[in-house]
Amino acid sequence: MPSEAPDTTPPGFDRPATPEAPRIATLGLDGLLVTFGDQLDDLANRAALAFRGRIDAQDWPGIVETSCSLTSVYVAFDPAQIDHATDRKSVV
Repeated sequence: MPSEAPDTTPPGFDRPATPEAPRIATLGLDGLLVTFGDQLDDLANRAALAFRGRIDAQDWPGIVETSCSLTSVYVAFDPAQIDHATDRKSVV
C-alpha cells in the first residue's frame, strides 16, 4: 500500500483567507503578506485597500514599505528595528 505524501502546506495556508480572517504569511527576512481573499472579489479588495491605508496612516517605526495587490498587502520592515513577531502582532 503506497504511503501518503507528506503535507507540505505552508503554515496558515490550510484555510481560506477572508476579509474577516486574513491569512498572514512571513516573506523572507523582512516582510509579511496579509491576504484577505483567495479570489478577487469586491469585499476582499476593499479590505486590502483599507488595511494598507490604516498601516500607512499609523506611520509605525520600522515599517519601510507597504504595497497592495488586488486582495493582499505586503508589509516590509527594517529587521534592525522590528522583528517578524512584533510586526505580526502589530498588524493583527
